Amino acid sequence: MEDLRSIVAYNMPFNAPGSLSGEQTANVIAYMLAANCYPAGNEPFPEQDKAALGDIKLRKPEHAQPSNKQLGTCTVR
Repeated sequence: MEDLRSIVAYNMPFNAPGSLSGEQTANVIAYMLAANCYPAGNEPFPEQDKAALGDIKLRKPEHAQPSNKQLGTCTVR
């Protein structure tokens, strides 16, 4: 998760790398996770780097399918 946050925070958007605010970075990552079928957590995605992000390993949930194909968002069943 730490790597994903670093990529988004320092490389996006393509035409102005590193120009996203902390809130924008968190929103992009939250959207990417939702669109790839990851369930929402119990608290908002952090707007700043946190050491604990390095401990989070992403594993795609089994049996997840997009619930809204137009938006590409998923629900976990």
